Amino acid sequence: MLDHIFAIIGGDNRQGYLANVLQSDGYKVIACGLAQCPGLDPSMKQMDTKHAVGGADVIVLPLPVSTDNVTVQAPFSFEPIYLAEIYACVRSDTMILGGKLNEKLTAAAKSRGILICDYLDREELSILKAIPTAEGALEIAMRETKHTIFGSNCLVAGYGRIGKILSRILRDLGAHVWVSARKYPDLSMIQSEHLMGINMASSTTAAEPLSSQIDKFDIIFNTVPAMIFDKDVLMNAKPTVLMIDLASVPGVDFDVAQNMGIRLIQALSLPGKVAPITAASMIKDTILNILREAM
Repeated sequence: MLDHIFAIIGGDNRQGYLANVLQSDGYKVIACGLAQCPGLDPSMKQMDTKHAVGGADVIVLPLPVSTDNVTVQAPFSFEPIYLAEIYACVRSDTMILGGKLNEKLTAAAKSRGILICDYLDREELSILKAIPTAEGALEIAMRETKHTIFGSNCLVAGYGRIGKILSRILRDLGAHVWVSARKYPDLSMIQSEHLMGINMASSTTAAEPLSSQIDKFDIIFNTVPAMIFDKDVLMNAKPTVLMIDLASVPGVDFDVAQNMGIRLIQALSLPGKVAPITAASMIKDTILNILREAM
């Protein structure tokens, strides 16, 4: 494994710390597009795109890889890094790893025989990154309210990876915690965790509409990537409620919330913002797992 040469290309501080930790573990590492990254070890070898890609057998692109499907997301680079240039320079025995890869670009790479993998699709990373996401959401809630989490009425919408961890943390801090879910096994697990469940299964008569309950909550955390907090729901919310949307696809109608004067914070990519070193270590472990499986 230690004979791998990694090219860490573009990205935010997570990529800088990823380069550092791989080098500390004994791997050869080349950095590209990270010249201004404050988290990168200044002794790290820097190369341009062509030489970085040509000199490595594992290329690690950021999360997300791109916002325009043309250039690599590289806020610390002096100049744009083009995905086409990476694909043009890559050797056939090289593996490309990245987060939130575009399907068309992935298909194009595979059609040329390039090994490419989206590490964000890995279950182990999804589970682990839920931890800094939950902690980051809690930090926002503590900063943006004038009362303690202890004793607050909190709703966690959704009982996925983030919802499970966040609801437990809130409970352990002394909050009164409700969790909404659609599946009966999840509602049973919520009950077993000494949390209060809200049945969102719209196809059953037991369903409990959020619009009739939202007025009791001081803080609402949404983890559901679907629009569940629309005008009909929001019109019954407390004027002082704080809403924190953690979903990749908004679950709260931003315009309606803004017009109603509801405080809404859309909190995306929290692991990279609140815990970039931890996030980098999680990505490192995931990509090493991928490489072991490919051997």
